[in-house]
Amino acid sequence: MKIRNKPVPAVYILLEKEGKILLGRRMNTGYQDGNYQVPAGHVEEGELPTEAIIREAKEEVNVDLSLNDLELVHVEYRPKHDPSGDRIDLFFKAKKWGGG
Repeated sequence: MKIRNKPVPAVYILLEKEGKILLGRRMNTGYQDGNYQVPAGHVEEGELPTEAIIREAKEEVNVDLSLNDLELVHVEYRPKHDPSGDRIDLFFKAKKWGGG
């Protein structure tokens, strides 16, 4: 029997306002600390990607998102570059958002 590939799913949110994209600076994570990125995170077991990005946006930048305002804009697959394995990245854009 073939072993199926199990990529790690991650989600990203593009929060745009007045032509600018909100970025956060990574700190105290042990990975890419000091670099800027859009709010992102891993999809937890039993969680849908849309649920994950709503949760991550709240946790990381205190932004409230609604499922109806999310649009999937890009998907990419990345072969493993470390022991954690291959990745599948899902990028969403919020049509509107609040908080922050």
